[in-house]
Amino acid sequence: MKKPLDGFLISKHLGNSCISNQFAKLPELSDIVCNYLINNLFIMNSDIQQVINDQIQSELQSSYDYLAMSAYFEEQSLEGFAHWMKKQWEEETEHAMKFYNHLLARNGHIEFKALKQPISSFNSPLDVFRKALAQEQKITVLIHDMYGRAVSNKDYALQQLLLWFIEEQVEEEDSARRIIDKLEMVGESKSGLFLLDKELGER
Repeated sequence: MKKPLDGFLISKHLGNSCISNQFAKLPELSDIVCNYLINNLFIMNSDIQQVINDQIQSELQSSYDYLAMSAYFEEQSLEGFAHWMKKQWEEETEHAMKFYNHLLARNGHIEFKALKQPISSFNSPLDVFRKALAQEQKITVLIHDMYGRAVSNKDYALQQLLLWFIEEQVEEEDSARRIIDKLEMVGESKSGLFLLDKELGER
């Protein structure tokens, strides 16, 4: 069954009579297309919009935390470790911007939230990377939860974006674990730490 795109309904949601009049002139559309246009293009689900804004905040917080970790390593004269953490800082900022751009591209509203002061004191390089891994695991849980919400809301565009993030989180956690393993093998060896610092500086 087909029905005309309801110009009044769109006008009610968009608050724009000009847009309403334009769409009222379109040919008849199927129920599926009509519902998709209204629910996905014009009006993003409020729950989905909120969870994306929350994720932007989480990615920026993660970025902020990585920069604090980089500063710690700089103070310890471990430039390679510091360089690795700066790369993480850049990546997390890019991740936040992916969600930022996705929300804007779908006519959503960006809502920035306050960031918490990052931890700036650590016991050792191993302590830093254990905290980094825990941070990535937290992000993974958030991404998986968002994907579940996207599926429940039949938000196919967000699902597609999140598939990239799901794979990315596998790599992020694996990288942190590998460095933790190496730091545990190095132990108290200063020469081993020096070599690992050199390796991470080549990232």
